[in-house]
Amino acid sequence: MIKNIIQLKNSEKVLNLFEGRLKYLRKNKTECFDEVGYNLELASLTSQYDELKEDIINYKKLINSEIHNFYLNSWSQVDNVIISAKISKGYNESELAKLINISKAEIDFFEKNSYTLANHSLIKRICQVLKIEVNQDLFKEYSIDLNTLINRVRKIIDLPIELIRKYFIPNEFISKFEEFKGVENLNMNEVIVKLTSNFAEYFGMDVNKLLTDNTESLQLQLQVSPKFKRLTNSNTKKINAITAIYILMVMQIINENKLKIDDYRNMTTEIIRKNLFSDLKVLDVEHVLDYLWNLGIMVFPVTDAPSFHGAFIQIEKQPVILISTDIQYPDKLIFNMLHELYHAIEEAGVDFFIVEETPSSIDVADTDIEIAANEFAGEIILNGRHDILAKHCVKIANGSVQRLKKAVEIVAMKEGVSVPSLANYLAYRLMLQKIDWWGAAQNLQGERVNFHNLFVDRFLKHINISKIEEPYLSILLKMLRG
Repeated sequence: MIKNIIQLKNSEKVLNLFEGRLKYLRKNKTECFDEVGYNLELASLTSQYDELKEDIINYKKLINSEIHNFYLNSWSQVDNVIISAKISKGYNESELAKLINISKAEIDFFEKNSYTLANHSLIKRICQVLKIEVNQDLFKEYSIDLNTLINRVRKIIDLPIELIRKYFIPNEFISKFEEFKGVENLNMNEVIVKLTSNFAEYFGMDVNKLLTDNTESLQLQLQVSPKFKRLTNSNTKKINAITAIYILMVMQIINENKLKIDDYRNMTTEIIRKNLFSDLKVLDVEHVLDYLWNLGIMVFPVTDAPSFHGAFIQIEKQPVILISTDIQYPDKLIFNMLHELYHAIEEAGVDFFIVEETPSSIDVADTDIEIAANEFAGEIILNGRHDILAKHCVKIANGSVQRLKKAVEIVAMKEGVSVPSLANYLAYRLMLQKIDWWGAAQNLQGERVNFHNLFVDRFLKHINISKIEEPYLSILLKMLRG
């Protein structure tokens, strides 16, 4: 936010630099060796450019007294509202400090820290002087510390503490915690209350319930699950926490991005195989990923979530596949993407639909629809020869499960198919016979490959993140960086 004329002039200079850098990046894309780094920088720079341009326009409106009314409804708005009102009223920092009976140095300090460290009494005085209307619920008294906040949040969102810190608590807030304790008149409880308010606002939670530990009725799932028809392979009624967090992010993304979605409702495995194998003998991750995006299916990479496997969701007619890029075996990723494509085809046109995958839902497949999705993926990945290849393997192994591993290698080499893909399909078929062969299939997966950057590259190629507002943009960039 621009706070004075000097910052306005500097911002206009920076805007020109941003504009020049953006022109250079767009003109010299081929000179960038890191495609993902290029796309992240372009998206980030575009977002900064648009935000700075909007700040300049808003500042000019304020100094021209085109904006008169100000309302403080949440702690995430406090610095913006106070500084905007101060500018609109024509006060500088010294004049405001004198009006509320503190020093200019203190005003400078609070503005530097976005009024995060200003106590409630001071905020009230400033709002009275600047004639800012205030939601009085902001000043209720609570007592809570950071660890308590995180533990309460974990009752609602079953995420590891490190992910809560990584995605939702600003690093500078944690790192400067000790430093803040020495500030005169600083009420740490009030600081935490403000942070809690911001957190609750992001998730659409009830602030009072979160602050008073009344979390029995406070469920993140209420933001998501009532809208969704869903398939599940577990006994839980909750949507997976990772899925819920990404759904909230997807809702923000589709507000600014509308993909052209092909009518794939009547697509058969034969048509898909023909499309995918038109110039390939063996499928690769990149080819399948591009195919999904070209169908208009958003593929959102998920990392830092060992227990999460994947999900298919449909929101406002936009199909989205959440895929775990912690899985680093190419053939398993391909299988998972095609598995989710089956759900996309089956549920095309059904709005607010979700099906979640866990390692057990794909590797155990205890429902008819999961069996069908696995069969669909297996048929495509082995180009329609899945039954024949499976029979060849059983014949060479002479019906022995112990000899099957060698048989898979022989058949795959002879028939020109992927060893891991054939192993995965056979493990799935044996699972239907209550035989666990996944361990042997795992030993045939080959080298691990980190595909996260590829998934991020395709995401940024199709999704314009520059218009996504804070705090969602910062969290999205953290998600994409992994």
